[in-house]
Amino acid sequence: MQDEPRQDNGPRQNAANAGRLRSLALHWVPALACMVFITCVSVDPSPWHPGPVLLSDKWEHMLAYAVLCMLMLRAFHQYNGYDLSTAAICALLAATGYGIFNEIFQLFVPERYGTPEDALANAIGAALGGAAFIVAIQIMRGRCGGGECSPIAGSPRALTDSDTRTSGRGPAPEPRTGGKQKLSRQGGNSEKQ
Repeated sequence: MQDEPRQDNGPRQNAANAGRLRSLALHWVPALACMVFITCVSVDPSPWHPGPVLLSDKWEHMLAYAVLCMLMLRAFHQYNGYDLSTAAICALLAATGYGIFNEIFQLFVPERYGTPEDALANAIGAALGGAAFIVAIQIMRGRCGGGECSPIAGSPRALTDSDTRTSGRGPAPEPRTGGKQKLSRQGGNSEKQ
């Protein structure tokens, strides 16, 4: 059996793959970096606090997992294309599950311990972060006029019909492209779609 030669998909396919990779990095790398940061802080035998401790341990847990849930919600919603409620549930479950795993993991780290109270603080922080993200999106939707701008600054994804249906404002307006042109196979004439 012979190996078939590998076909080059051409510059369009390569550009599409590069675009997907950039989008993946834009949306998921921040969430993964946050997870790495939380893990590094969690396994450090001597917790680091800059200057005087201004926040109790539980507030630190809530803040860290609020940020993690926001980043995960953004990734699930914008990169994976989930509607906002599904993305919120996925992000909440993922951040809370990660928080529970992290507390269990700390049981095996010298001079560290995981507690159910810390796991609860992680879950509360994730819920508050998810809620804050959803409120921020709703505020931005009101300011953006029903879907004419993306929910997050710099995001390539505009609001979709399912996003606007959940807000009760009806479908998103059609994009203004000025009409696409398609070359016909007969004589190179173009016709409007």
